[in-house]
Amino acid sequence: MECAYTVKADNQDITDVIQRRLISLDITDENGITSDSLKLTLHDSDNLQLPRKGVKLYVTVGYAGALIPKGAFTVDKVTLSGPPPTMTITARGANLSRELREPKNRSWHEVTFGELLNRIANEHNMQSKIPDNLENIYIPHTDQTDESDAHFLTRLAAEHNAVLKPNGSYLMLVNIGKNKSSSGRELPMIIIRNTEVTSWRGEIPDRDRYASVVATYTDKVQGKEITVTAGEGKPVWRIRRNFADQDTAKAAAASQLNRLNRRNASLHVNMPGKPEVSAESPLLITGLRDGFNGKWSAKKVTHRLTSSGMTTAIECEPKEG
Repeated sequence: MECAYTVKADNQDITDVIQRRLISLDITDENGITSDSLKLTLHDSDNLQLPRKGVKLYVTVGYAGALIPKGAFTVDKVTLSGPPPTMTITARGANLSRELREPKNRSWHEVTFGELLNRIANEHNMQSKIPDNLENIYIPHTDQTDESDAHFLTRLAAEHNAVLKPNGSYLMLVNIGKNKSSSGRELPMIIIRNTEVTSWRGEIPDRDRYASVVATYTDKVQGKEITVTAGEGKPVWRIRRNFADQDTAKAAAASQLNRLNRRNASLHVNMPGKPEVSAESPLLITGLRDGFNGKWSAKKVTHRLTSSGMTTAIECEPKEG
């Protein structure tokens, strides 16, 4: 099937203008705080009008009759080069505001994770979205010391195996590897067969690298430091910071063990265009080889359209559970 796409600048459809000049269209979707991005490379032999910084581009990609929205991207850079005369437009899905990146000093007391995220979102005139399993986590005390709101939320999210994902007017937390949206909606499993794959490479996990993770918290009643452990056996990874209570320490240890296991296994797949794949999509890989067949989660996805068609590159990580 022939690939297709649409591009709108604010409310104006500019697909025809793009199609006549298109060299490549790249959309990168990535979990975590990294902004999704769009790069348009165009022939510029007729001195195409420069798009102004801040224009929102709305893009869909797919095949005739089945186009998938890929979000809104704000133009932040235009580069001209030659010969041949070329224009490259770079746009990002969610630029972090300067205020989100400014260091702050404050303490948080007796709040739930959902309340904390909502208060920070309100400070930046944004709305919060958080998975159900994180919303009511109780935080008795935590310090934000010379730390931006973006970094602070990223750190707290990592302790609970989640990531911060700014998205337009939303400040979102997303579970890692559970293949759910921030609202808790289950994402559909996508099957990738070896016959679809044009090339792949992977790293086999070293399951013996870290067998357990140790964290500590201070028991205020006993007045001493208590150790909790996730996993079993050696070698052991020790978290240096001390946590406020047992539940927080346990969650941090379990999350760190999960991250260590995930970090030691990776799979990169290149294939003809599969526009339904996005960051956090659950994947079932079949027919490659032992150690790589099975369930994975899409960590980073790049869709590329040229005059030759569409391709998709997927960076995978092990699926939780």
